[in-house]
Amino acid sequence: MEVYIIIAIAIIIFIIIKLLNDKKRNYEKLVKQIKERYGNLPDREYTYEEFENISNYYKKHANKDNNVDDITWNDLNMDSVFIMLNNTLSSPGQEYLYYLLRTPVFDEQELKERNRLAEFFDKNETIREKFMIIFAKLGRTRRYSLTEYIYTLADLEERSSLKNILLALSCLLSIGLIVIKPGIGVVASCVSISASIIYYMLLKNEIDPYITTVSFIIKLLQCVDEIEKIECDELKDYIDSLKEAKSKINKIRKNSFLLTSGSNLIGGGPETLLLDYVRMVFHVDIIKFNSMLKQVKHNLSDIELLISRIGYLESMIAIASFRKYVNYYTIPEFVDDGHAFLKAIDVYHPLIKNPVSNSIEVSNGVLITGSNASGKSTFLKTIAINAILSQTIYTALANEYKTVMFSIYTSMALNDSLENNESYYIVEIKSLKRIIDKHDKGYILCFVDEVLRGTNTVERIAASAQILKSLAKDNVMCFAATHDIELTYLLEDYYNNYHFEEEIIGNDIRFDYKLKCGRSLTKNAIKLLNIIGYSDDIINDANNSAKHFVETGKWEL
Repeated sequence: MEVYIIIAIAIIIFIIIKLLNDKKRNYEKLVKQIKERYGNLPDREYTYEEFENISNYYKKHANKDNNVDDITWNDLNMDSVFIMLNNTLSSPGQEYLYYLLRTPVFDEQELKERNRLAEFFDKNETIREKFMIIFAKLGRTRRYSLTEYIYTLADLEERSSLKNILLALSCLLSIGLIVIKPGIGVVASCVSISASIIYYMLLKNEIDPYITTVSFIIKLLQCVDEIEKIECDELKDYIDSLKEAKSKINKIRKNSFLLTSGSNLIGGGPETLLLDYVRMVFHVDIIKFNSMLKQVKHNLSDIELLISRIGYLESMIAIASFRKYVNYYTIPEFVDDGHAFLKAIDVYHPLIKNPVSNSIEVSNGVLITGSNASGKSTFLKTIAINAILSQTIYTALANEYKTVMFSIYTSMALNDSLENNESYYIVEIKSLKRIIDKHDKGYILCFVDEVLRGTNTVERIAASAQILKSLAKDNVMCFAATHDIELTYLLEDYYNNYHFEEEIIGNDIRFDYKLKCGRSLTKNAIKLLNIIGYSDDIINDANNSAKHFVETGKWEL
């Protein structure tokens, strides 16, 4: 008997040592990952569902009068900009960062505070890494939207645990019966445990998102426990607010280990697997969930404060990491002289691997001409994205960026709306009208790519000229790209003319993507047909038709 006891003790000691070593290795691996990812492009893939989940915090808190609307967000491919920025490790971090990017602010003091925090985290590596480890332990909810399910919890009715308790008791009694009558006890145990597991799985599938959410709330409190241990005067106000919110809901943590599991990034060991089996048989997590639900429902505001504060702090680390990664950046300067203006020196696009920078300084609208692929649309997006980054993360990808604080709108990458049975033209004029309707509400920065491309030439030029003229106001700055040279003459009293151009050398076309003053004077559309390899008949006939129209004002095939 003593031999068996010694073997059992040896096995237990071995398991404990292994668990401790595994925990140490996992921690060291996490620290290494955190060091490597800071200042680098995040290496992560997203599913459509996950992106929908990330956006829920923004949808819940969006201010309709002050946000980057869906058209503008999609026109600028801001999802990709967010992915580039999203070096966060937790659900609150990524959800708040997404919200932050979609909510430009008009209070420079708030932007300065974000800059202070970003610079602090960048300069203080030890404290930054402590926070990143804490956020990594907090982890992500992955399949579920943290924000959505926290607010859905408020609508859940309180649940009875009677059936769960009875099933758990039947399992305990049947297991105890094995000692008295082994044959009957084994059969009874198999039946009761099977019934308990089946009922558990049915019930767990129904409330699993809510259990995940409540478990995450417990992890939020554990996260604050760790943050409190960090001595940092620069973050004192944020730490104090977290401590105050935690104190109001701390009691829900009693026996919380029944709900929580291993960290999303570090992973659980054998003890986590064992606890999972205990949950399935005895329903301890569901029973605990039912008892905690009431407390959670009554403390939603404090829970939300934990999410927003933790998300805010982690977003600041993501901003610092982004600044470390980009080629160069500047802190924007906001000056209100009573009229719209913009100065951007060596500004560039964040999503282009080897971007060509450009400079511009204007106080009127900007009309840009040039051939396809010459850089018109990219320049519009460059200015628009930097305007958003300036008023959200207080970062402009430029050597100098000076302007007023704008509400930002675009009308660029539009499509027919099959859902609403609307043509491209209808979609386009609705998109433009939403901008015009805002023109008397503060400073407006808007971007239009190929205005009214969805209609015929004569009406397009006539309507485009009037729409763009209506946007030529002291408080509005409109950047518009067009192929219609006529507009550059019609609107020369209202808009500054700029252009991009290409150079054709032999059978090769070269773009320098540099913005130049004045309207485009090159006409290379037919030459490009020749370079691509169209037949001589098509090229010659096209040249003759164009020449005839210039001489007579009439088209002839």
